[in-house]
Amino acid sequence: MQSTSLAVPFSGVSPPLLAVGYDGGNGSVKLIVDSVEVRIPSYVQPLHGEIYDVPESPEGSLIEYLGGDRSDLIGKRWLSGYLAYQNNPQAYQRVVDDRAGKIQLGLQLLLGAIGTLPHRMQWNLSVAASIQDAQAFGSEFKESLEGKHSIRINDKGVTHVDLSVTAIVEEGSGAMISGLAVNLIRPKTQNIFLDIGCGTAISSVFGSGGKLIARKITVGGVDSLFNAIAQNIDCRRYLKREGDRHLIRAGIENGTFQYGTTGWNFRQIYSTELKPWVSQNLAIAFKAIDPWREQSEAIVAIGGGSQLPAITQLLAARNVITSPDGTWLNARGLDRLAQIKLKRSI
Repeated sequence: MQSTSLAVPFSGVSPPLLAVGYDGGNGSVKLIVDSVEVRIPSYVQPLHGEIYDVPESPEGSLIEYLGGDRSDLIGKRWLSGYLAYQNNPQAYQRVVDDRAGKIQLGLQLLLGAIGTLPHRMQWNLSVAASIQDAQAFGSEFKESLEGKHSIRINDKGVTHVDLSVTAIVEEGSGAMISGLAVNLIRPKTQNIFLDIGCGTAISSVFGSGGKLIARKITVGGVDSLFNAIAQNIDCRRYLKREGDRHLIRAGIENGTFQYGTTGWNFRQIYSTELKPWVSQNLAIAFKAIDPWREQSEAIVAIGGGSQLPAITQLLAARNVITSPDGTWLNARGLDRLAQIKLKRSI
């Protein structure tokens, strides 16, 4: 274990300030910095001893917190993203498993995402981020992220991250900004965004000028579908136990429905569980937006759940449109917001 003190002082000369969009979702972290987009699973595995070899992956990194403004992290090491699952498939931490997970693990995952980028000795970042209830948790989330952080990435050189937070907004606000930019929605109209995430489904009504009118958060995101598949009786019969949620997620996201390296395909089980999941878990979300349907120009589904195989047809039957970039719309909007804030501050 390295020293718990700040091993190398912050440089007196800061690098250029970069705008950053950070969408720390229950299922995946999406980070956009200097026009580079990074996505890693929202997994963390604390390390309390040595590991055999230092892994490298575009979906996660090994981080050691040497010093900085998060005194609770000094001297701690963790694996982020896919590497957390790879190291400990049965006991890794998932953000979706803890109601406060986005706050408690937010900085660890942000630094883990930075760790996948080409090495820099120092980052100077101006961040716009989102959380499911910015009114209640925005200040706490901001405090958990910003400050000076000295870290070691993948047991290599020291990196200093100087992080300021310029905005914490409600999840979906970034998607509204992106929707206007790519002509998914029209200016000066009222629209509804249905953010189907890993842990929640969030219904947001935006009026003219992007003003948030109403918002409803319901449990029952995509993780509920993963659980239904894992607990499906045919899955249990084949595996002789419940399914591994990460392997199920990976098979769905890559479109093969292959369960790891077993050669077993669970496409039929997915088809069996999808419709009841839509009916049961999205019913409350649809009910929440019902009073605004008739005066809204469009209902747009975003988030990872909007990218599920066969979901487009099911949502279209309810007059809901999807975008092929639905997973990234919120993060890209946050990046735009961060750039606007940065330009105004110069």
